[in-house]
Amino acid sequence: MPGALRILGYGLIGLGAIVLAIYLSSFFPPLEFIWTSIMAIPFPIRFSLGAATTGAVMVFASLIVERIQDRETDRKLKDDT
Repeated sequence: MPGALRILGYGLIGLGAIVLAIYLSSFFPPLEFIWTSIMAIPFPIRFSLGAATTGAVMVFASLIVERIQDRETDRKLKDDT
């Protein structure tokens, strides 16, 4: 269970960084269209996109963590031969 919580935490940290970057882009005139175009989308669509993005970040984070753990197993198998 702690591994799942860690993955969830990393995923939410990544998602927060993405949202913060998008929000801060509204202060830079060349990138301002990103924030204004996101705010123009109706709320239900924004909410569903946010949920989908959260899920995608969590899946990718879990895949990366699983692959890192498998590297240790692969290394042990290589050393045994």
